[in-house]
Amino acid sequence: MKTVRALALVTLAFLSVGAVAGGAMLILAPSGKLLQMPLSLLEYSPNS
Repeated sequence: MKTVRALALVTLAFLSVGAVAGGAMLILAPSGKLLQMPLSLLEYSPNS
């Protein structure tokens, strides 16, 4: 049971770091330039 909990915590930490980094990059450059995201990703989204 300790192994499952440790694996869950490591996974959560990994996802948290990625989410914070991605969110910070989108705050700094909302166009997605820092993440090298093309605007074509939003072509068929409900936000366009």
